[in-house]
Amino acid sequence: MLLNGMTWAPIRAKDIVDDLLRRERQALTGGYRGLRTNGNCAWVERGQWADFQSYESLVQEVVRGRRMICMCSYCLGRHQSAEMLDVMARHDFMLPAPARGFSLRCPSPERAASDHFPGIVEAIPAAMYVTDAEGYLISYNKAAEGLWGYRPELGKQRWCGSWKFFLPDGTPVPLDQCPMATMLKTGRPAYGIEADIERPDGTRRHCAVYPTPLLDETGKLTGGINMLVDITERKAAEDRHLTLAREMRHRVNNTLAMVQAIMGSTMRYSTSMDEFRRSFTSRIDALSKTHALLTNKAELGASLRHLFKNELSMFEDGDGSRVMLFGPDFILPERLAVPVGMMIHELATNAVKYGALSSLDGALSVEWMRNDGHIEMHWRERNIPIMQKPERSGFGTRLLKDILPRQIGARIDMDYQSDGLTARLIIPV
Repeated sequence: MLLNGMTWAPIRAKDIVDDLLRRERQALTGGYRGLRTNGNCAWVERGQWADFQSYESLVQEVVRGRRMICMCSYCLGRHQSAEMLDVMARHDFMLPAPARGFSLRCPSPERAASDHFPGIVEAIPAAMYVTDAEGYLISYNKAAEGLWGYRPELGKQRWCGSWKFFLPDGTPVPLDQCPMATMLKTGRPAYGIEADIERPDGTRRHCAVYPTPLLDETGKLTGGINMLVDITERKAAEDRHLTLAREMRHRVNNTLAMVQAIMGSTMRYSTSMDEFRRSFTSRIDALSKTHALLTNKAELGASLRHLFKNELSMFEDGDGSRVMLFGPDFILPERLAVPVGMMIHELATNAVKYGALSSLDGALSVEWMRNDGHIEMHWRERNIPIMQKPERSGFGTRLLKDILPRQIGARIDMDYQSDGLTARLIIPV
């Protein structure tokens, strides 16, 4: 019809409609549910109105009952003539667009359901249904049936096809107080209200609902049409995002508190700035390795075996006789992974300075097991003589004896035997 920005070609209504029917057949043959066309008559010149009226009349006559949606927008600011109003009145639906919301105008909800409703709504993935003015269901699409989880009986089910209706906070809402019922009682549309739909099997879906009045040519309310958009997955994604944000904030706060504790205790037990620098750097590095395990894996925690390997693999001699690890692998939750990682670091540091890892002749074995409600670990150092228990207690001893029992309820027994340290640790899970 439009040759260029300034010139209109003659409107040959029959040829255009024949082309629409041909394209509908192509769409159905290609596996589509139907054909949707869009048009805009904002720039139709007054001299074109007679032809345009004939075209619109023919389109309305031909497409009724077919798998086709023909949509057209009108610019009332350009054309306010009786001819345009006559053309618009022939449409099955009119959607005025004032500043706040809109209402659907149609001769009757029954006609909306029987004439164009199947063709229009079945092509829409959202759940939609139509009621009469009393709220009784007169039609719904397959998406609504899938959302509700059953087929409500037409003419008997009222207000909504949902089995049960709830507010997002879980408060039950009687069906005669649901958004569709409220809209039919007040005549005012309501858009984007969120609610939970419960199915007969007890499962729930989170939806945004859009009940809209159906008005006849005189503006009288004849029924309502409602669209329910399933936003369950979107809400789940939002909840995951909020959970991750809270978890990140919690993790950052815990890490900062741990760094402050490490710094304060290291300063207290260091005899020089050089000793403080070495000890503090080593402990922060151990903390960093543990957090790397927590963030690089999909699991919400860290592997206990990996925590040991992070600290001890550098001391292995190749034949497995210097450092030996025994025990099943399992994931420690984050609340345990960080303090247990620091505990392993302090035991390893003590072994490097004074124990089995300070000499090539020394040997270390670590064995752990998981019993009901707790993890039991045995740390055994051999082939390194220890004449007596160390007189000076540093940060590592304070961590093992004071901090971990308060923080995670751990119980630690340390026995300085003649050939090395033996430690037994019980950690509640």
